[in-house]
Amino acid sequence: ASDILATIRDRYQATGLSKENVVILLASWGTATQKQYSGPWKACLRWCSQRGCCPISASVAEVLAFLASLVSLGTLEYSTIAL
Repeated sequence: ASDILATIRDRYQATGLSKENVVILLASWGTATQKQYSGPWKACLRWCSQRGCCPISASVAEVLAFLASLVSLGTLEYSTIAL
């Protein structure tokens, strides 16, 4: 799912957390936070999809490869990538 909250909710539920606990955990994600993470999350999803890896359980090596790919594109500021 391209919606980061839906993906996180599904992951929480898959680990056995109660619906009430999931609601509480997701309540910390304000509208501004969701908007801020939306673009980077979609970029991560595309990258993972092209390589057959899971964005939720990616290894450290996969995460670093994703970040390195953003740097090599040269279209984003470091502060954006650091997000």
